[in-house]
Amino acid sequence: MRHFIAVLLFLIQESPAATYYSDPAAGTAAGDGSAEAPWPKLQEVVSGGKLARLQGGDTLLLRSGNHGDVKLSGDNATVVTICAGAGQHPQLSRLVITKGTNWRVKGLTISPSFASTPYCIPPH
Repeated sequence: MRHFIAVLLFLIQESPAATYYSDPAAGTAAGDGSAEAPWPKLQEVVSGGKLARLQGGDTLLLRSGNHGDVKLSGDNATVVTICAGAGQHPQLSRLVITKGTNWRVKGLTISPSFASTPYCIPPH
């Protein structure tokens, strides 16, 4: 019985993973990140500090459209996933991950051709 109670207490303390949404066409800064009130494009999610809400196990689903030029940083205790939603085709002009761990990024098309203005990568 003690073992059962210990497991139950552990499960109560664990918060379930959350799913958030980012939509460059219909999202707003006032949105709560839900499917019905998504955040704006990923670039604005990052610059607005909303990405800091994500915890290990959480997923940010990106909807179709241009999500901008994104720089991720930070260490997560466990994996945080940023990916295309089902049937969606999100685009980024650039993605840079600096000093970070446990980021999973998948299903995105990344190309400088999606930038609103051309940019150059400085020589090494």
